[in-house]
Amino acid sequence: MKIDHVVLRVVQALRQGNLAIFAGAGLSMPAGYVDWKGLLRPLASELGIDVDRETDLVSVAQFYYNSKGQNRTRLSQRIIDELGTSSVPTSNHEILARLPIGKYWTTNYDSLIEMALERAGKIADVKHDVGQIATTRANRDSIVYKMHGDASLPQKAVLIKDDYERYSEERGPFVTALSGDLVEQTFLFMGFSFTDPNIDYILSRVRLRLQGNQREHYAIFRERSKDDGESEEDFSHFKARQELVIADLRRFNIQVVLVKEYSEITRFLERVESLFRAPRWFLSASCSDFKPWGEADVSNFMRKLGTILIDNGIHIHCGLGLGIGNALLTGALEQIYRSNEPRVEKHLTLRPFPQFIDDDAKRAELWTAYRRQLVSGCGYAIFIFGNKVQDQTTLVANGMIEEFEICLQSGVVPLPIGATGWASKEIFSRLRELPEWQSMPTSIKSAIEGLQCEVESLESLLHPITELIKLIER
Repeated sequence: MKIDHVVLRVVQALRQGNLAIFAGAGLSMPAGYVDWKGLLRPLASELGIDVDRETDLVSVAQFYYNSKGQNRTRLSQRIIDELGTSSVPTSNHEILARLPIGKYWTTNYDSLIEMALERAGKIADVKHDVGQIATTRANRDSIVYKMHGDASLPQKAVLIKDDYERYSEERGPFVTALSGDLVEQTFLFMGFSFTDPNIDYILSRVRLRLQGNQREHYAIFRERSKDDGESEEDFSHFKARQELVIADLRRFNIQVVLVKEYSEITRFLERVESLFRAPRWFLSASCSDFKPWGEADVSNFMRKLGTILIDNGIHIHCGLGLGIGNALLTGALEQIYRSNEPRVEKHLTLRPFPQFIDDDAKRAELWTAYRRQLVSGCGYAIFIFGNKVQDQTTLVANGMIEEFEICLQSGVVPLPIGATGWASKEIFSRLRELPEWQSMPTSIKSAIEGLQCEVESLESLLHPITELIKLIER
């Protein structure tokens, strides 16, 4: 399949809340971990076997186990040495962790997925043993099924033929859970070669039960290229084999995307994240001094803005800014209830800031964390007005300046409406000096610049804001 088509379908699955990831060793290798061949290479060498010529690596592990009098100490030590050491999640792990993915499946023993989720501020419910399947970690964001075990318990890892033969009996709940998820979730397979006997068995069982009505899944493969020193005969063999594997996966309704370089996988995920976040806009606004327009005109403007944002398919994230939040909410709700999808949570994420915290330091700390959570997952941020009255003096709202800085840190594109003055005007001035401004498309920069001049009527800003939204959606 064309990569752009798969990007759109993965984004659609994300928005519907049913995207799952299946991670193989290829996802962890850029972090410094080995794949199966790397894990077994010194052991195969002891047996006098060239691991690069082997395709049945499970048998190689079994051969070594047999040669040691059915003692798996050395096999366990290899897992500890190669996969039990600490490493840092890759950019691919981090992108995945930022997305709202509820289920991860992996045959890997390492902890990169759960580490990435933790670094993203999420709670991972990790299950690497049958006894963990029936338990639920409180407030979990994602489940990580490590169906072949964990490096912390290498003696229980699924590695040799004996383990695979007993899998359905000893780890049956994993088979049941994965079979169910393959029916209900859209899977994106990453770094997985489809040589695992367990997965082949589970996919076949799902296919036979659904009789050709399987959900469509996607896999990313690196296109086979000629290795240094590889003969033309060997290259042709492996190239043909990859094509046959891709064709065979269609039996399970798994569509394969080919990339030439691993860096293309990162670009694929970046594109998915960008498209997913694009319709989610953080709205930063506050107003206590309504001059020169007056409170009625400001409220009317915010109400109509709320209507426009919802009408253009934007999911609004905001904290109901001081003085104008209710007007925005009113316009947004009016449009939501006029739409074909009246569920408020599909269009609005509202989190009013807690006010009654006496300790200034604690309040500031809580509000910063609150702002980061609101901004998380957004593609754009629109800044409007931005003043507060303190000791009868009108000041720039420093909270909006902080929100601008959080947006820059989070990769959220700022859209200041400087014509409304105060913090928004200051934010535009700062934005123009940053690399983020230089990297914007010229058409969008021009549209933003057109929203900076002083206006007599706030309502005159509504049309250019709508045009800006349409430019971004293209």
